Amino acid sequence: MSPRATKKDLELLVTQLEQSLTLEKEQSQLLAEDLQAARETILSLHADLDVAALRAEAAENARAQAQQAAEAAQAQAQQAAQGPQAQATPALLPKPSGVIRNLERLTGMSHEDYKACQRTVRNIVVMAGLDITEDFRRQSAEDLAKVYRAARDQHPVLKTFQNNWVTAELAKQFLQNRRKHAVRRGYLERNMLKTARRAARRHAA
Repeated sequence: MSPRATKKDLELLVTQLEQSLTLEKEQSQLLAEDLQAARETILSLHADLDVAALRAEAAENARAQAQQAAEAAQAQAQQAAQGPQAQATPALLPKPSGVIRNLERLTGMSHEDYKACQRTVRNIVVMAGLDITEDFRRQSAEDLAKVYRAARDQHPVLKTFQNNWVTAELAKQFLQNRRKHAVRRGYLERNMLKTARRAARRHAA
């Protein structure tokens, strides 16, 4: 028959259990921190891969863009040769009211030109480092101005849209797609986006 445990034995057992529980909590906290760090690292690597892929794509598009610039310069030279009347500035196309549902059709561009503008804006947005967790309305005005200017320089057709609304819509679509992709992959938490949207609504109000 085993001897009955004394009060001292029981106190020692409780102390050991408390120490074991504390150790497990500390290990769980460390694991949670490691997991968060791993998520952040994955997000950073994913962004780096996006930048590398977009740079490669931008290099492939360089020849086409250079050709477009040359054609635009030739057209300007022809207008200059035709006199001041031919150089009259065309009216800028305003943004349609309501929700934009078919941006490509609204621009009036050919499919090839629209896709070229879309790729360029996507590259510029990545290079500018716009924050995908922030609502478009809360992006830095300075960064957006750089995006608009760079896009107009590479695609003069974007100058014909009032207040850069086509460039803004292309940038907005790309940021939304990147956010959805990051959430699906687990790189971003949904509650982070909800917090950003609430802040954007307060800012707009």
